[in-house]
Amino acid sequence: MLAAYRLPAPRDIAVQATMWTCALGCVGLKFLYARRFEYFGLALCIVMGLTGLLFVRTLFHALRPSNFELIVAGAITYRVGTVV
Repeated sequence: MLAAYRLPAPRDIAVQATMWTCALGCVGLKFLYARRFEYFGLALCIVMGLTGLLFVRTLFHALRPSNFELIVAGAITYRVGTVV
């Protein structure tokens, strides 16, 4: 989520709002309906992880290569962990 601060003005707010809405939705589902809506919660987590794909080109140009590589590695790890 911190990488969204490097996006241009209208996009950073949209990305942050999407990420926090998904995160709060996942937490809310887990607390209110434990062991129900498992696939919907999983879908929200995957949408949260895929949000970065919408802005890959912008982030690539805004970040240093080492930072971008760490974000890609984290995204891959996140996706594997979400599925497992």
